[in-house]
Amino acid sequence: MPTITVTVTAGGNTMGRTKTITAADLTNRFLPAHRAFYQIGRMPADPALTDQQVAEAWADDVLARMKQRVQDYDLY
Repeated sequence: MPTITVTVTAGGNTMGRTKTITAADLTNRFLPAHRAFYQIGRMPADPALTDQQVAEAWADDVLARMKQRVQDYDLY
């Protein structure tokens, strides 16, 4: 069954959460929704994103948001 795992390791401590997504939800909901989101602003001539590219874009987005929250906190 497909899974998405996010793990954070700091100072030897590992904190993680695993969310299992059914194959149907992954194929019919998660990937199409994120594919559409990440293709906004792309040139129409660009090829469609592969499932791997969608997953990588999602992970990059998660990490960028975490970094931005920390930077926002530091400025506060």
